[in-house]
Amino acid sequence: MVIMAIQMLARGGETPMGQYKRSWFLVIIGMVFATMGIFSCIVPGILTDGIRILIGFLNIIGGGVLLIGLYLPMHDTGGPVAVPPVFKKLRVTQTMLNGVAIVFGITMLIPGLAPGLVIAGILVINGLLLFVLAGILRKMP
Repeated sequence: MVIMAIQMLARGGETPMGQYKRSWFLVIIGMVFATMGIFSCIVPGILTDGIRILIGFLNIIGGGVLLIGLYLPMHDTGGPVAVPPVFKKLRVTQTMLNGVAIVFGITMLIPGLAPGLVIAGILVINGLLLFVLAGILRKMP
């Protein structure tokens, strides 16, 4: 949470609704989140439930919005278009990443739904998918 807040302070924010340049509003939001994260590291247990719920909602909403944006056409292309294989792999990887984010968000909102080892596995899968995504992006024209 602290790292994400510092990124928001430094370069603006990338949200499910788009990317925003750094502004005073984002700086204030980043400072609030950084403060919450730092406080929860120093005094554990007080903000844990609130942060867990916030992370759960952010993952579910972010994954859902990005999935909808991935499959909901923005404009009419005028008919079928040949899609290169690299773009197909990209779409599959993004779908899997967004699905993993939603599953992680659900496990955060419903404590006890999955044991800690399963949640750790979900996060490992997320990390591996990010490496796959980076590899695909390097191959794109």
